[in-house]
Amino acid sequence: MSSKKYTDNSVVDLGGGHSLNLNEISVIKLLRKYRKHKKKTSNINQEFITYVKSNLQRFYDEAEASGNISVMDSIKGLGFIPMEKTREELLAEICSKEIYTSKKAANTALVKIKDSEQTNKKPVRSYECDECSFWHLTSIPLSVWKEKMK
Repeated sequence: MSSKKYTDNSVVDLGGGHSLNLNEISVIKLLRKYRKHKKKTSNINQEFITYVKSNLQRFYDEAEASGNISVMDSIKGLGFIPMEKTREELLAEICSKEIYTSKKAANTALVKIKDSEQTNKKPVRSYECDECSFWHLTSIPLSVWKEKMK
């Protein structure tokens, strides 16, 4: 058994004289090979098992992003419980701006930025977002914003 740790670029024997880099093998094939390996009692390739186990979250996330439910179900079938997205990740899907949990937190950040030596556009005020209900900073003065909204 090799003591080399597997990476995406590691070459793995698929049998029948075929071998590929791990990143060239479909996740479904990797999972099948993983299941077969887990059932073995001898010649277990622990590095391969470790590689797949340590990448299950990434495989799941990629499958979820592409809408590949069969891969997601296959990964869950291994007893893997996908990590829930963090609050920040969920909010980033709604609103791509820097968030502050309160007006006070936003205004504290505003003061720090105003006092900084930042040379590009600086924010001048905070506002509560209609999309995510958190607070953001903007460089648009309130008077200009109100004029635009008319």
